[in-house]
Amino acid sequence: VGLLAHAGVAFKGRLISTSILKRSEYLEKLHSLTFISSSNRQPIMQRWKYSATLSGIEISSLSRYTDDGIYLKASVQYWLDTEYYQQEINAKLGREVERIYIRRRMDGIIDLGEMLMDIGTSLESFDMEDAFVNGWDVANKVSDLLILRMGKENSPCSGNMTPFKQISDKIDFESVVLSNIIRNKATMSKFALIFSSTFKRFGFLRDILEVKYIR
Repeated sequence: VGLLAHAGVAFKGRLISTSILKRSEYLEKLHSLTFISSSNRQPIMQRWKYSATLSGIEISSLSRYTDDGIYLKASVQYWLDTEYYQQEINAKLGREVERIYIRRRMDGIIDLGEMLMDIGTSLESFDMEDAFVNGWDVANKVSDLLILRMGKENSPCSGNMTPFKQISDKIDFESVVLSNIIRNKATMSKFALIFSSTFKRFGFLRDILEVKYIR
């Protein structure tokens, strides 16, 4: 038992060390890129300024707030899990983005640039815990995801968006299936009510006839 306990502690320590190492390597890379000055590459930490170019792009065509929110939640978590490291904060960030997006759409926000700024600003006060990104990184990714969701072409710096297109298609498919189930259920309920009413009427007439002829 003692050996197993020591082995478990050693394994856990090695796992934590690996996580810290990956995080330190990422931060080192991020730090080095932040201070690169090039006409072809803007610093990563300055990328939130991209929001200015999004002003005037409307997202009013995205009218299914719940489905779009679910898409953002799933996509943000997938992005963080695959691009960086799987951890609990990734799912929390996905849920927070979903909440902010739906709330702001219900408030009437239809401008993509304004949505990006709202999400970035809101996430500044969110507990990022040990996330590998900051709120503005997430906000910029959300803008890419919304552009994709509207069926528009993303810029090359957005990276491979194919997995997110698959997530979007899956959510749309499930939404259609669910709508058909609800519609069919409503139709069946309507027919059941009609048949039930008809049977009740026949039953009532039967009772009258039986009473009449018995007497």
